[in-house]
Amino acid sequence: MSRLEDMAHELHVADYAKPKDQVLPKPDDGDFAWARAHPGEWQYLVDPRSDRSKRTNANIMGGRRADQNGGFDEVWLNPEFLPTSEWVGKTLSNGFETVLWLAEMGFASVGQFIDAFAHNEFIIVMPADDPNGQRGWPVHYQGDQDQEGFLEVYSSSAVLRKNTNPWLRHPISGRSLISYLEANPQRWVTVNPYSKGGMYLALNGGEVARWWREWTDVHPDLVAPWLRGT
Repeated sequence: MSRLEDMAHELHVADYAKPKDQVLPKPDDGDFAWARAHPGEWQYLVDPRSDRSKRTNANIMGGRRADQNGGFDEVWLNPEFLPTSEWVGKTLSNGFETVLWLAEMGFASVGQFIDAFAHNEFIIVMPADDPNGQRGWPVHYQGDQDQEGFLEVYSSSAVLRKNTNPWLRHPISGRSLISYLEANPQRWVTVNPYSKGGMYLALNGGEVARWWREWTDVHPDLVAPWLRGT
């Protein structure tokens, strides 16, 4: 289960899915030896799969400061870090997929995630007997006890199932998806339901709506004036 999914009910936009001290790779014996020899100095860690000859600030994951006892007492995460596809294990096709991965790993906050969610263009696969969506967006149900159902969306064409009919692909904006979930807070949205490697996520509509409400409280410029009463 995704960390964002598992912890959604207790997370707010300023929160991260992992504590800062659990995000970077754990220090090994060599790191502790370095700390003993360099008290008070910072040890910086880079994406191990990045090209050494072309490294930039975006390849730096963060750093940890050596204390006076051969350990580490402070952690810094680089807000500009961008992982290589080699380290992630797959190509991240757009900004949202990158932020989703960063949020799952603890490098990006919930606020950064919901902002990227709102700005992404998602894809819904329409049913063959309603390609134009005359019945609305397709809602799926898990058995007779599922009263609210769930919506399946894809963050890019790269994560669609290979046999998906291109004529059934229907693009929707992240903003319209949030509005839909605000109106259906008990309904779930599953992002990339057939994907692996940190690209799958299932969230309750009410949690998505809450995060967006918290985020726009901090950034009111993201909401149209006629929607914020000014």
